[in-house]
Amino acid sequence: MEPSEDTIIDILHRLPSKSLARFKCVSRSWGQHVSDSRSHRQLCTRTIGLYYLPIGAQSPIHFHFTSSEKKNMVKENFDESVNFLPDHSLYIIASSMGFLLCCEQEIYKQNYYVYNPATRQSIALPQAPICAKHVAIGFNCKLDDPINSDIVSFTIVRYEIPAESMVTIESFRRNVWVKINLALEIPRIDFHTSVHHPSNWLKSGGSIDGVFYWLDFGPRINVYDSVNTCFWCIDVPDGLDYQHKRSLGVSRGVLCYGGTRPGLMSVWHLKSGVRDKTAIWEQYTTLSICIQVYACISNSGLLKSGRIQSNRDMTFHPAEPLILIVLYNKKGGAEVLMSYDMDKSSSKLVCDFGNGNSKTHTNLVPYEWHEWPLFL
Repeated sequence: MEPSEDTIIDILHRLPSKSLARFKCVSRSWGQHVSDSRSHRQLCTRTIGLYYLPIGAQSPIHFHFTSSEKKNMVKENFDESVNFLPDHSLYIIASSMGFLLCCEQEIYKQNYYVYNPATRQSIALPQAPICAKHVAIGFNCKLDDPINSDIVSFTIVRYEIPAESMVTIESFRRNVWVKINLALEIPRIDFHTSVHHPSNWLKSGGSIDGVFYWLDFGPRINVYDSVNTCFWCIDVPDGLDYQHKRSLGVSRGVLCYGGTRPGLMSVWHLKSGVRDKTAIWEQYTTLSICIQVYACISNSGLLKSGRIQSNRDMTFHPAEPLILIVLYNKKGGAEVLMSYDMDKSSSKLVCDFGNGNSKTHTNLVPYEWHEWPLFL
């Protein structure tokens, strides 16, 4: 019996691209559906949830789905706890195209791993050349041939911070680390890591077209162009430095910056080109954190009393106009995740993390699910 058209497309959709190409040569009756399956799979990347990592305490990594519908999308093999290295505590640094960049240590990072929790494929990278206490790290994956291949290549860039008169970029591509020294004119910034935890400002802001972004300690953003191998800085739009809660990320292909002052958060979009040396920002939205927090939790029964540190951590959703904010109750110790829709000016409670720790910092890593397997 000939299977239905929907069944054929579903089968083809789950095959690697090279298998599709070979299959087209041997089956005329199914061949007409091959090109449709190839093009359809380009649209089937979805952010299904996020990894939640408490930093500063020996706590396990947890994964939280943003909805029950998205939980039903994944297979049983999906690794929600990222425990592919027995007897090792891993830290998630970044996520790109369904792959995670992980390391063994919170500081003095030299040993890195790239891991796909959907297929449980992992590779250990050669040790980074420079052992520095604090480094800024960027991670980006791409399909070199999206139509005919499911093989992903990736780029990792890192530099020691704070960046001063000379910065050494370490770039990992094609299984080798390459060092590039660049002279800079950046004023020195004094900071105190005992008060302001590295997890708040070491996270990469993402990358666009081979250009990587990081928040600096001062009121600026450090930028590295991995294509043209140049490094420069652009000013943040609100003049805030590391002593304020800030966030940087790529959402819907646009670089977004969020800065908080007492009770208020402003979000800006970068309007100038990604390689322009002077930034042009457009203010996208301003929200009252207190109003949104209490509107979000008034009917939830959570965080009823005690002082709320409303933006313990925040990140931008890569595919939707959302800001994800961790709320913490210092009195009760409860920790929950709120999302704010910048287009609809509305907030909702996403999940309950349970009891937190006042001395623990958090790292939120949104994760993209691919309905077909990708490989390194």
